[in-house]
Amino acid sequence: MTTYSNTMKHIREKHGDSLEDLSEKVKVSVEELAEIENGESTPSLKLIRDFAVVYNESLSHFIGEDPDETDEENSKYEKWLPFINQMEQKGVSPEYLIELLQQAGQAGDTQDKE
Repeated sequence: MTTYSNTMKHIREKHGDSLEDLSEKVKVSVEELAEIENGESTPSLKLIRDFAVVYNESLSHFIGEDPDETDEENSKYEKWLPFINQMEQKGVSPEYLIELLQQAGQAGDTQDKE
């Protein structure tokens, strides 16, 4: 088994999910996930990212870094993963959020002048 397969299977099982559960969450076939967990295939970067978002796990698990060393640095970003995941599930793009924030900032500027 590869590092990816060991890591993904361990995390999936830790969360009590079956391959079918994970398949629904990351939109990848059960067969492809089974091949990855059996070390017969390597996951795409998109799948690794989606997997990390679904389970709110550090990407450092997948790139060979010691999570304890990178957790402090990544924690400021990783706390946003559930929010990002929810926005993606609702079809809200990063561009749309940026636009909303810019509009809110402009509205705030207008209110300050009054």
